[in-house]
Order: sequence, then structure tokens, then C-alpha cells
Amino acid sequence: MRIYLDNCIYQDLKKEENKTLYSSIIESKQYNIYLFSEAHLYDLSRDVTNEKYIDMEFIESICENNCLLNDASGARLLTPKEYYNMYDWENLIKSEDIFKSEDPFIKLIMDMFKNIPLPFNSIFKSDLFSSKYPKEFVETMTEPSDLKEYTELMLKASDQMKEHPFFKGILQGNREVNTTKEFYIAIGINGFDGEKITDKEEFKQSYVKYINQSHKFIKNTKVDSYQTFINMYMGLEILNIVKGKPQKQKFTNLMNDSRHAYFGAGCDIVVSKDIDFIEKTKFIYDIFDINTLVLSFEDFKSIPNLNDGNNFNELINEITNISEYLYNNNLNGEDNKVLSIALSKIYIGYFNMLYRVEHENKWSFIITKKVDEYKNKSLIKEIELITNILINNLGEDINNKAFFSRDEIINECWNGRTWYLGQMGIYLNFRNIIELIFYKTIDEN
Repeated sequence: MRIYLDNCIYQDLKKEENKTLYSSIIESKQYNIYLFSEAHLYDLSRDVTNEKYIDMEFIESICENNCLLNDASGARLLTPKEYYNMYDWENLIKSEDIFKSEDPFIKLIMDMFKNIPLPFNSIFKSDLFSSKYPKEFVETMTEPSDLKEYTELMLKASDQMKEHPFFKGILQGNREVNTTKEFYIAIGINGFDGEKITDKEEFKQSYVKYINQSHKFIKNTKVDSYQTFINMYMGLEILNIVKGKPQKQKFTNLMNDSRHAYFGAGCDIVVSKDIDFIEKTKFIYDIFDINTLVLSFEDFKSIPNLNDGNNFNELINEITNISEYLYNNNLNGEDNKVLSIALSKIYIGYFNMLYRVEHENKWSFIITKKVDEYKNKSLIKEIELITNILINNLGEDINNKAFFSRDEIINECWNGRTWYLGQMGIYLNFRNIIELIFYKTIDEN
């Protein structure tokens, strides 16, 4: 499994009370891949002491060089220190003073926000607002405005965006307001009544449209999935859809939480102690059908199968049971048809879906992983772990190939491994995602 721990988890794992859990995590690396991203380094880069380098070494002890990137590769072999040394983090942090920033990404967000209208004045009157709201905010909410003006107003109190008393004041006011269904309809968001989702698909489509409607105003800039995801995540707070805790909220925290959520979407499990982050991340993963489990630290500590990756024999048993059930109930399906079945658990740290295919009285079971937009490409590290686990269970393959070597993959092509077990063949390969194919080697006729 791919596992993504946020920074607060690493800080807790350094404590003596979690020494046993840390040892268990290290042991589980033979079955699981722990990953980090730029979001971890943004968090650490704000530490002006050398303690951040000690923290990077600790993250490396768990993640090694498994780095998630926002590019076509999806991941690269970089340690936290190697990644950190690639950038001028001091200037990157300064660039998050967003109204002075020359950073193209920050400027893009502001340009997009400028072109998203907020017709608050048609909905709100000044007497509706709590006394906790800043005066200038009430004036903006009762006059024509756009999302850039709204955001600028929230951030105006802090030149370097460190404390945000103005931003916090708005969020404190938000906590006292029950935003109505009519408000969201007025700004073009449907399927949400101010408290809960009433129509998931309608909300999804209208929310994406709302966030993306300004893209047509942005010239010579490609808005990718990373930027769109961050805008959607931040919108949950700014638009009062998932309310955070204003006493701890900073814009920089919200921005980096959105980064953690984006990179976490590429993993099977995300772990955090931050309740705000957990609630927003669960919300956005559910809306967009992202197959990632979001856990608190306590839930993560109680996972029973963290070291249960060597379960090949259990996989064989489940395939056998499925095959017998399909045969006994005449559910094999028509020729050339594909029957998909979700497996009861994750096997070998990866496989959770089965596809049965039958053609000319020959069947095959294709075991793979249910993927989504954020998990549609296998990592080389996954291929290595799975190959080596199968070699430990089945021995060398029919071509006398044993443990995986990275130089086997040439131009993203790999010959895989093939084994014979009686009348059954087993073929391990990958085409963006890893497949383990079980097939008959001898005709029943």
C-alpha cells in the first residue's frame, strides 16, 4: 500500500511513547511504500533552525527516497534533503505573500479569483452579520465583489501572512452563520443546502464549474489538475462549505493542507492528527470518488494488517472461492464479457480488484487495483515489492528470473514474470497499473 503521513504524524513518531509503532512502520516497508511530497518541505522550510534537517532525516528513515511530484512522472527517487536542496525555499515562502508574489501559480490563483463573481449583495444585508465580523468585511459582503477582493480582504491584516487576525475574524464570523441553500444557488453551486450534500453529482458538477469558470480569462497559462484541486480544497473553507477552526487557521496552513490532500490522493492511506484537514480531505475525496482512506493517528495505530503484505496464499484461496461460486451459480457470463468483482481485502499491498474474462472456453482472472484519476500509474517501487514477494512465494519464474532489478524496465516496458502451477499459468506485468493474470495452460477439452 501507498501510505502518506502528514508532518504532525512524523513529529509524534519521534516520541518515545511511539517507539514500538515506529519500529512496526519500518518493518512494514517490505510490503508498504511510505511517500512524502513538497508539502512536507513547505511545512519544514518555515523552521529557521537546523532542526528541519533532523526532521528531514527522520522522514527519510521512513519514506527513503519515495518522493511524490506534481509532474507527469508522479514520483521520483529523491530524499527529502535532495528535494529540499533543489529549490530556494526562502523565496518560495516569501512568494506566499500572495498580493506581492511574482510566482506564476499564486498569480494564476489571484487572476482566477478575480474572475469569480460573488453576488453577496443580492443575498445579505448588513444586519445579518455577527458583531465579530470586521466592518470592512461586512461592507464587501453587502456590495458587489469578486473572490479576489474577498480573499484580499481576508488577508489584509498581515503583510507576510503569519497570523491573520483579520482572516481569523472572518472565519469566526462564519462559524456563527448558517449559510443557506439560496446563497449557494445564487453563486452557482447546487446540491448543497448549507449543511450537507443533497445531490452529490449535482454538487460535483456545479462546484467544478464554479471553480473553473474563470479559466477562460487566463491567457497563455495551462491550469492543471494540481492547481484546480488546490482551488477546490481552499474553496471548501472560503465558501463555508466545510468550516474549519478559526482559532488555528492561517492562509498558509490552508494552502499547505490543500497540497497534502492533493498528494495524499495518490496514495491508499492518508494519516493526520489535524481534524480540520481530515474533514475537508474526506469531503473532497468522497465528492470526487478518490479511493483513499483518510485516518486519524489513533485509527492508523489500530490497523491490524500493516504488516500483512505477504498474503499470496490468501489471494489464491479467494480466487478459488470466487471461481467456484461463479461456476456453481452459472454466473460466468457470456463469451468475451468481463465480470468485475471487488476483492475482500488488499493483497500483496496492492491488489483489490478481480476481472474474470472468458473466451472460447478459456478463462482468465486479471487481478489488479481499482484506480482513480490520482492513482492511475504504478510506481517502480510497487513493481519491485510485488515481484519480490511473489518470488519468495513461487520461486524463480519459467525464464529463471528472480528478484526485480530496475534496469529491467526499458522505455516503460517490462517483460514481467511468468510461473506455472499445474494447469494454471501466472503472469505478472504492468500497463500503467500492475496486473497479475491467472489463466489455464491446458484446454479442458
